[in-house]
Amino acid sequence: MPAEISVCEIALMPIACSERNLSYWLRIMMEHAIFIENGLPVQREDLRSQAAQFQAAFKDLLTRSGNMHVMNPTEIAAYMQCVRATVASFLAFKRTLIALALKCQVGGLGGFNYPLLLDHIAREATLFLHILDTQELGLASPFAVALCEETFWLRIMTDHAKFIASLLDQSERGFVRDADELSHVFDCLLRQAQDYRSMLQADPDRFPVVSRFTDEVIKETARIRDFKHAAHELLQECKIIAIVPPLLADHVAREAEHFMEILEEIRGRLPA
Repeated sequence: MPAEISVCEIALMPIACSERNLSYWLRIMMEHAIFIENGLPVQREDLRSQAAQFQAAFKDLLTRSGNMHVMNPTEIAAYMQCVRATVASFLAFKRTLIALALKCQVGGLGGFNYPLLLDHIAREATLFLHILDTQELGLASPFAVALCEETFWLRIMTDHAKFIASLLDQSERGFVRDADELSHVFDCLLRQAQDYRSMLQADPDRFPVVSRFTDEVIKETARIRDFKHAAHELLQECKIIAIVPPLLADHVAREAEHFMEILEEIRGRLPA
């Protein structure tokens, strides 16, 4: 398990355990498959076909998730096993793509999927798998819970800012500047979270800085969420020049909304 993902209470909070959260993650995985297929070179029909199959599989699982309230325990268990197996298989596929993308030789992946983008979506699949596999509450302190989750999602947010900046037409200087500035802000927040996590090795019984830091993260996450929503609206209205698919803009905005929900739960568990 990656160091930035911990076995902690957040995995069994309502936001993680609800059917709504399951639907959220299944939709995220389905859209990852769409982005992968669209970014693969046309000559790699084998890989494009696999991506299309994952898209169909997650679409089916997403549809079935809406019927969980009428499933009996045996049916729910079988369904969740299918979800887990599909996520694990998709994660392996993503890692295969990363390995191909990193080959600086004939036979590499090609196409338009950045290795960092592939790593980014692999990290998200790893987190989803971790949530599915977490059966018991951990014993981590609220400070550790907060910093573990913030470390993971701050990295996701700074990646988003970088991806957006790279997909904007460079004539959109104001938007490129804003995306670069958000990337810098979240890079700094990520480094802070990593520093504070290192300090947790001293096992303090009080760590009030974490509450203040979480408030700062909430403020900046609201800002990048609003930036993403604005970009999505402008793309839909054809009022911004970019090669960002509207679905991708909506996708990253929903992830910021998800992070905000997690932050609200985290903040409620921290001292004032």
